[in-house]
Amino acid sequence: MLFWRPTLAGVFFIFTAPTLWASNYLFLDKPYLDLTEKIQTEADAQASHFLEKGSALETKYKQVAASLRAQISDVQRARLLKKLKPELVVQTKDQQFADNLNSFKDALNYMVQKSGKSPVALFPSYDEWQKVETQAVSQGLDQRLDAFQTRFGPDSEPVNFIEYFGGELLLPGTEAGPSAWEPIARLSPVQATSAGAAVSSAEAGMNYYFVNRPAPAPLRWVGITNHVGLAATLQYLNNPRIFHFQGRPAFGLTLHLDRKELGASWDPDSKTVRVNIGYAFQVVPLAF
Repeated sequence: MLFWRPTLAGVFFIFTAPTLWASNYLFLDKPYLDLTEKIQTEADAQASHFLEKGSALETKYKQVAASLRAQISDVQRARLLKKLKPELVVQTKDQQFADNLNSFKDALNYMVQKSGKSPVALFPSYDEWQKVETQAVSQGLDQRLDAFQTRFGPDSEPVNFIEYFGGELLLPGTEAGPSAWEPIARLSPVQATSAGAAVSSAEAGMNYYFVNRPAPAPLRWVGITNHVGLAATLQYLNNPRIFHFQGRPAFGLTLHLDRKELGASWDPDSKTVRVNIGYAFQVVPLAF
């Protein structure tokens, strides 16, 4: 699909710079989304110099840029809320996304030709953007789709703001896909405990998602396919109840097996090991 029509005195072109023509590719990784937004900002600044104000070309450019931004925003929001469901994945690799991306690249190329300069001279983020796209595409659509659905799909654990921004800052993943690691820093409001009641637990640890390979066979045999994790826990078991934080603290460990939780804590009052079971749930998650 060519963005610019013969109204440009018969000027037709394709992208001659080292780039990939988007078609049925899935762009869900944060580095690529962020760089695409960055180069759009750079292109907006150059458009005022090379596209006549009020012209059909400027109007078309603004329409395509707005549509592409809206699609990127939808994907970023789905990542934030951990709702990368199969239907959204299908939408992000449909022809509309490819068409918008291709048309945007046509616009960049038009500005490059009009200026007589190199792409990098006009768009400082261009080389890095192309490198990220090349690496993302080379990983293969199906492989990357499965990885993102594992890490951000409905079977993953809901996260709070500390976990989300901590993960994005410290464990952002690469152009090939998301990081397999996710921090745990939360208050789990309800866990059943052998102390005889429900109890709240503070947890700190890490989850590991099977984004690069299937879960080991022994885990699959017992129904664990998405992730495992381990967290240190703090509870108050002398008078166990929800949101009770008085008395002597009880420390322990909790296993995260997909969204199920199984743990043990040492009760200092009864000098007994207490078993805890629960389900990944948070007081203030980013999504319910």
